[in-house]
This record gives sequence, C-alpha cells and structure tokens, in this order.
Amino acid sequence: MPPKQTAVTRRIFLVDDHPAFRAGMKAILRLEEGWAVCGEAGNAREALTAIEKLEPDLVLTDLSMPGRSGLELVKDLKSVAPNVRVLVMSMHEDTVYALRVLQAGGHGYLNKETAADQVVDAIRRIFDGQMMFKPEQLAQRPANLPNREASGVVEGVEFLTDRELEVFELLGHGKSTKEVAAELGMSGRTAEVHRANIKKKLGFNTAAELTHAAYQWVYQGDPGA
Repeated sequence: MPPKQTAVTRRIFLVDDHPAFRAGMKAILRLEEGWAVCGEAGNAREALTAIEKLEPDLVLTDLSMPGRSGLELVKDLKSVAPNVRVLVMSMHEDTVYALRVLQAGGHGYLNKETAADQVVDAIRRIFDGQMMFKPEQLAQRPANLPNREASGVVEGVEFLTDRELEVFELLGHGKSTKEVAAELGMSGRTAEVHRANIKKKLGFNTAAELTHAAYQWVYQGDPGA
C-alpha cells in the first residue's frame, strides 16, 4: 500500500542567487507537513514572472541579488501578487534594511544565520498573520533614524535609495566600483552614477571622503561587524 500523501496547504516560492542556499532551504521546508516549495528563481525578474503564474502563499527572498534587488521585488509584488506574504532573509543585520523591507510591504526580516527551526517558526507565524520583525525594527520611523545614522557616524544615509544603500555598503567593504557593478549585476557606468549620487546626497567632495565614510558606516557604526 503506497504511503498516505499529505495535502499541500501552504505553497512557498524561493528567490536567491545562490543555488546551495535554495537547496538547503527546500530541504528544511519540505519536512513541514502540508508545506511545499512550488518554485524557485535565481533573480528578482525571473521570480516576478513565475510568482504571477504560480500564485504561492509565501515568497522567501534574498535581499542583495544581481539586477533587481529583493527590496524591489517586494515592492513589485504589491501590484503583481498583493496577497502573497513575503519573508526576506539576508546577511545584513542592520535595522536600516529591515525598516525598508517593512516599508516596502514585507512581512518579516531574518538573518541568513538564523537557525532552521526559527526560520520555520517565523514562516508559520507569518502564515498566522503576524509580522516577523524585531521590536526595535518595528519601533523605527523615518523621523527616528536607525542605529548607524543616530550614532552620528554618517548622516543622511536614510535619504539614499535602496540600490544606493547597497552600493554604499559594498564600498564600505572595500569593493571597487567595478566589483560593485559585478556583484549587483549592473554596468560600470551605472555603478559610477550611483556612486556620484551617493557622494552628492551625503555631502562629500572627494572619492576618498566617500570611501572613508562607507567604511565607518559598515564597521564603526555596527559594533558586531
């Protein structure tokens, strides 16, 4: 007699540019009764097309990906799949990113180093209608700047666009403009434009000032970095 099959009640779509992460997450989620991974994609553009067709209950997405970012995907889903729940998982700990996910319409934000059982618990809670953000993330408001800005290390970061913020962080990690372009899947010219816009918005006159400030923001603004 064939084993009894559990009816699928929750369908999850994975978005991450690292196949190994998607494979690991699929292995974890498939252990949950009634859950199924209905699809996956390595970038936001492919994901958007597939999600519109597959209509999953929840999208679990990375934040930083080549091409369109996870934040842009969250915003796009508001029009393409307004009822889908979205959980963002990223290597970024900073409340700056969590706040932007919340403002974009996301339902939760976890670090990729979160234990498997905690990820499952977060997804279950989101299915139950809860928001999975830390209290300090939910308490943030645009007028109440996140930790790094409030510390006075770098002022004005809140005015950067989502993509500019990603570029700024990569510069702080010592990436060259060429390396930034490659990592974010953009042309060198586009990366240069983002860099120039960041410098202007933050009030820096030289590339050295920008690079130094980015380093401060990444390492001095976060004691755990």
